[in-house]
Amino acid sequence: MSRIAATVMILLLALATPARAQFPAAETAVQHERPPAPVLSNQTHWIQPLLIGTAALFAAALLFGLLYRRTLPREMLPAHAHDEPPGSSHRHGDSGTEE
Repeated sequence: MSRIAATVMILLLALATPARAQFPAAETAVQHERPPAPVLSNQTHWIQPLLIGTAALFAAALLFGLLYRRTLPREMLPAHAHDEPPGSSHRHGDSGTEE
């Protein structure tokens, strides 16, 4: 099992490495004066897939929740309570204790 996990980690690192190489390093970027306020990024290509994935997870949760609720019995079965008065369970005789 650890070999599979190690292989998956190596593959993920190998796939993530080219993505890091696409962006220029901080040293090579031209240094300008920093503005007094934060600047919004123009790299917004990740927003749409993220929102679609989030909506898909909510839709899956809704589907699984409805299917789970459909499989539940209409009325819950009575639980065996340990605080019943002696003899009310009729499982251990009239006194409620095993004799």
